Amino acid sequence: QAAGAAAAIDGRASDAADRIRAETGGGSWATVDFVGSGETVQLAVDVATKGGRVVVVGLFGGEVAIPTPFL
Repeated sequence: QAAGAAAAIDGRASDAADRIRAETGGGSWATVDFVGSGETVQLAVDVATKGGRVVVVGLFGGEVAIPTPFL
């Protein structure tokens, strides 16, 4: 937070998605994933608000389930 962040959330925490939704007022409008693992991309998709964007830059790899309404 000293660097200007409004909040710091551990993406590995069991309540990470709920905390992100709470901090963003319902979901993320934009997420840039620099890891690209299945878990980090899934978290980004899970917390994206309707109309939100997820950009995956990392090449770690894995699998992601994307809900049909997101397509």
